[in-house]
Amino acid sequence: MHLSENEAPKHIKVPREDITPEFIAWVRERRAIERKERERQLQFDAKYDFIKRELLEVPHPPNEPLLLNESNSINVKIMTYNILAQSLIRRELFPGAHDAIRWSNRSRTFINVFKFYDTDILCMQEVDIQQWDKFWIPRLHALGYDGKFYRGTRTKVHGVAIFWKFDKFECIDQVEVNLDENIELDQEIEGISTTRTKTRNAALFVALKFKNENGSTRKGLLVGTTHLFWHPFGTFERVRQLYLILKNYKEFIIKMNGNLTETKWLSFLTGDFNSQPSDAPYLTLTTKPLNFTNGQKAILETSVSYIYSKRRNGTPENESDSDSDREESSDAEDHDDEMDTNPTDPRPTEFDATEKQQALVRSLQDLHNSLDLKATSLYSLGYRYVHPANTVFENMHNGEPEMSQSAVNWTGLLDYIFYLDKWDGLPLNNTSEIGLHKFEESNSFRVNGLLRMPRKDEMPKHVQPHMAEFPSDHLSMICDLQIKL
Repeated sequence: MHLSENEAPKHIKVPREDITPEFIAWVRERRAIERKERERQLQFDAKYDFIKRELLEVPHPPNEPLLLNESNSINVKIMTYNILAQSLIRRELFPGAHDAIRWSNRSRTFINVFKFYDTDILCMQEVDIQQWDKFWIPRLHALGYDGKFYRGTRTKVHGVAIFWKFDKFECIDQVEVNLDENIELDQEIEGISTTRTKTRNAALFVALKFKNENGSTRKGLLVGTTHLFWHPFGTFERVRQLYLILKNYKEFIIKMNGNLTETKWLSFLTGDFNSQPSDAPYLTLTTKPLNFTNGQKAILETSVSYIYSKRRNGTPENESDSDSDREESSDAEDHDDEMDTNPTDPRPTEFDATEKQQALVRSLQDLHNSLDLKATSLYSLGYRYVHPANTVFENMHNGEPEMSQSAVNWTGLLDYIFYLDKWDGLPLNNTSEIGLHKFEESNSFRVNGLLRMPRKDEMPKHVQPHMAEFPSDHLSMICDLQIKL
């Protein structure tokens, strides 16, 4: 066999006549072994290690009504993770992080994280579009995943993504939601029908069909992920965005199941909601009917009164990815005349709202109450059984862990994994009141495990990311589910 010079094996000097098919096969085999060895060394390089957390087993009574085994169920692990977009990193926001904020370091750590936890579904936020095709697709495909990505608008440089194990699921449908889109109402209401500021946030839903359902009535999972608007005065916009998400998700559920009560497809919503359990957006999902009063009402009315800068709202000439998810705390530097009277406290206990501002809050509240869909946080149901010392807090923490994100000036819980199902119209102050085992029996799946979340006092005293600790300023969350087929 004759080879041209550029086809000859590189770095091995042998006479041309000795370059036989057998020799070429040997060279290729040797190089494959060397590649595997390099990958092995990278995998165990302490520089790309991370703090590993235990998947805590949720206790279940031996005589519980919902009996599941391998023959009549399927095990699915779902992760949600805001990975911190590289495009949003500014060194001054991460003092002491040093080389930990470099993508060359973070990317290798992320791959080690995903290998270690080996979940079936990955829901990610702040995924840079620049790295989607050249990094995430090939590297996660090598780990057995296929995925979808959506960024909302052409000016957004990062978005949300969902990956799934392709040996377990097939994606047969998807829905993309631009959270700045208009809401169709019988009578247009400025500030609700249209967004009050350009947020450039997005949501993505996928229908993941079980590949080995064996004739079961359970077809698969509907999985959604989102990243809600970040701004100190953005509470009203976040609640508006949740209406768009729930409305579109309800239509998706009906399309796949035929109606809202059928559960051939179980529905989950994950992401970074930029809201704590005591905040209006969280309560919007978990409390029915909504009735914002006192502090929540004051915060929403303050949010409605806030006037966003022209720079944030953009114009066709200067529109860019100025979502400033990590850096913008005030638009005052723009010196817009109409902003001179903007409130300075985003979380007042009282607010002297105008009649129009009060009406906007009531209208958005009524709009949510018209949706017969509710959300249940799986951590709020089960985490108290596995780590009670991290669920007893003031301020309506609803059994959730203390934190999922740590920044220079703030630490708290922003990330969740919710289960969505029909609201029957009965008053529900909080979906965690249902009780874990009653919830599992009603929905025919079990919460087997929850990834351990550290308390604030267990976290390192410096910011994240940090080498050999965490590659993002958010922490991943995982629910290990056993689903009846």
